[in-house]
Amino acid sequence: MPTIKDILQEERNRENGRLVLFLEGKFWKAYEQSAYALTKLYGIKPSKRFVKLVGEDIISVGFPLEQLSKYLPNAQVEQDGKKCYAQVNCPFDNLSFLEWKSSTRIKEPKPKPISALDIPEEWKPKTQVMKDENLPVFKMVYDLLLRIVHESHKMGKDFRYTIGEDLKRLMVRMEVCIYQANEEKEANEKLAYIGEALEIMLEVKLYVRILHDSKQLSLKKYALLCEQMVAVEKNLTDWKKYYMNKIN
Repeated sequence: MPTIKDILQEERNRENGRLVLFLEGKFWKAYEQSAYALTKLYGIKPSKRFVKLVGEDIISVGFPLEQLSKYLPNAQVEQDGKKCYAQVNCPFDNLSFLEWKSSTRIKEPKPKPISALDIPEEWKPKTQVMKDENLPVFKMVYDLLLRIVHESHKMGKDFRYTIGEDLKRLMVRMEVCIYQANEEKEANEKLAYIGEALEIMLEVKLYVRILHDSKQLSLKKYALLCEQMVAVEKNLTDWKKYYMNKIN
């Protein structure tokens, strides 16, 4: 089986309009511009990973070997052992390829599930539940935090380690504000923490809008986050009005 260096060298040397695929196990795989052409022509979903051996991101597509004719229906195919060459009508625009490659997200490995046996005894939840977790707004904010954590793993690096991290910190701070508001006995103190939580929500909404406008969130996911944020903001506002009426 050729190394990734051999594959990239052959990819660079191939003729224009001529794709090269490599047999890897039970799959045909194409790399770089060959992968770009297959994606544009036949809609095959690409995968991008950072390869340490060459020190760069490598993009590829693959499909089962027995489905060669299905995935290359209109191509002139020539098979040579563990290589396959396909002549297609697809001009190779290097600038378009580079833009497409940079906009494709790196595939992240799935996190290993944690077993209950791996958790130290002192970290495990006690039988008694904190009274703050019974507050509807506490649970709403926590659910929103979990969704943001989940979506941050899919963001590009420039967003994941900047806006993504800031968002998570803001959401944790909001939970602390809700905890403090529920613990305080004086209405004025409660209102101060609730007000801070509402201010944080303004920042959260702005960050989420930036992520959507920067193509880090699909319209569907953006709509789901907006729905949750509106619900949190409404609950905090109603909570604030309740204690303002008590003072007045």
